[in-house]
Amino acid sequence: DYDDDFTIMTWVRAEAYDDGAIIAKGRNSSNKYQYYLYLTSYSGHMYPIFYIGNGYLGSYESGGVGVFIDGLFHQIVVSHVAGTGTYLYIDGKLSQYSTNGDVRDADVDVTIGARFNSNGTTAAFFYDGWIGEVAAWKDSALSQAEVWEIFNNGASDFDLTTNSGDYASASNLQA
Repeated sequence: DYDDDFTIMTWVRAEAYDDGAIIAKGRNSSNKYQYYLYLTSYSGHMYPIFYIGNGYLGSYESGGVGVFIDGLFHQIVVSHVAGTGTYLYIDGKLSQYSTNGDVRDADVDVTIGARFNSNGTTAAFFYDGWIGEVAAWKDSALSQAEVWEIFNNGASDFDLTTNSGDYASASNLQA
């Protein structure tokens, strides 16, 4: 599991103002989730929230950037530096940073588009929209320059398996 640095990235296009899990590993019962990226509706916008261990960060706090239902794909990146904090980026720009939360063990698989409910065996909290270009890096917290490089070049036009420009984490790409 992820006791060290890690990054997860995806591109999403929300279709409705409904809450839902985008990527998850774990479940939310007595803080037994390892992590999950969730979209929630708030004041006419869709906002990413990232839960990690017993903490979270949400882009609707402190005037963060929301993902609008505008028919476009938006990049969401979570970059975790073990022992330091977690960064949430939207469309290449830093939205939130938090020192809250630690990574906990979770005895369930990674899910995309849902997360397990408290029993750990039934999928729930389904995401209503498009999810694409999911990527994960182990032992690598992408820098803001790397996130911007990927966003600026577009997911479908950028080869994550090769270092290019400010992007230098190809060797840690897992999926």
